[in-house]
Amino acid sequence: MPPDDQDPPAKLEEAFDLSTPKPLDWEVARIRREVRKGNYLVSPHAFTRAQQRGINPREIRRIILDGEAVSKDIPGNPHNRKPGINFEGTLDDGRRFRIKVSWHRGYVVVTVHEVGA
Repeated sequence: MPPDDQDPPAKLEEAFDLSTPKPLDWEVARIRREVRKGNYLVSPHAFTRAQQRGINPREIRRIILDGEAVSKDIPGNPHNRKPGINFEGTLDDGRRFRIKVSWHRGYVVVTVHEVGA
């Protein structure tokens, strides 16, 4: 059920609809709104992986804002992945990346990896 307010989510269940693996429009809009405001973090793991793969924080942000929400992990998924939405986008150099945004006391980029590499 989409939240009615414009406040950032206070808990995981407000950040994502955990009943469906399909990214919902309100979830994506809420993530993008908070990212535009700068209300998100990049986890140390994601930051390290981004550096190793030659993608900078500005490009991470751009993929979240302009990329496609391709999938969502929910509790009980077969790979035991943390809940969150996976965004994909292409950099100016043609490389395609997937950025996963999860939630822990706020939105957090938890993974950054090149698709098809």
